[in-house]
Amino acid sequence: RDRDRCPRPCWNYSARCCPASRWTSPLRDPDDIPVVAAAIAAAVKLIVTGDADLLADTPVRAWLTGHGIEVVTAVEILRRIGP
Repeated sequence: RDRDRCPRPCWNYSARCCPASRWTSPLRDPDDIPVVAAAIAAAVKLIVTGDADLLADTPVRAWLTGHGIEVVTAVEILRRIGP
């Protein structure tokens, strides 16, 4: 079942949005579900956000990083790009 393979909060949003994955940590802020679900579905490498909850949600960020999706601020991206 899609519900069993997707991040727990994701299946509440839309089971179709997630590829099969093993996510055992729910999101701290339910408003972040569409963002994380879209990032997983689109297989992005980076989520650029100013959302304090997503940036502070260490278990979710660790899971995303382990699956090749980094969560960073716009300031961090500008630092990486340089002047």
